[in-house]
Amino acid sequence: MAAKLEERPGEKVAYVLIKTKVGKEKDVLNQLKRAGCVGEASLLLGGYYDILMKVSYRTQKDLKNTVAYTIRGNNDVLSTLTMISID
Repeated sequence: MAAKLEERPGEKVAYVLIKTKVGKEKDVLNQLKRAGCVGEASLLLGGYYDILMKVSYRTQKDLKNTVAYTIRGNNDVLSTLTMISID
């Protein structure tokens, strides 16, 4: 179950691992898709994190707002790990 959002020229990419409350993985993924912040996202099995999300951004402030407010602002999100791509 992957969602896609078109990347625009000049945007940078980060990957965010998301841990959700038990049983809320699909709900969180769907809410983030509706919020429009998802580049690509997949549900994960077999590890600590439940969702892997690709986020496109132009400035560090954009990334901070997406992670801190849109993703972590969801009451069903327990924790995140953000990795910034250097390509």
